[in-house]
Amino acid sequence: MRIDKIIKHYGKNNQIDKAIEELKELSDELKKYKKAKSIEKELDIKENILQESADVMLMLTQLCRIFNFTQKDLFTMCEFKIDRTLKRIEKEKEGLK
Repeated sequence: MRIDKIIKHYGKNNQIDKAIEELKELSDELKKYKKAKSIEKELDIKENILQESADVMLMLTQLCRIFNFTQKDLFTMCEFKIDRTLKRIEKEKEGLK
């Protein structure tokens, strides 16, 4: 797998650090978007968010390989998190009645 070549070349610890860096960069771009004062600025920032999102997805793929998570493991955890959030939403709605 091409991702494995990247991990092998740079090393696990370096790629973990890179993941942290990419997550911060995405966070920074999202903060900029929230503060944008014009549509033009928002469009520029959206392009940056797309690029940083791609970087984060690549790093998440590497983290799954580093920590031996399967796609099924990740999918199962995502489903659990979605279900939990939907249950919270229902409870919040019930609290408003």
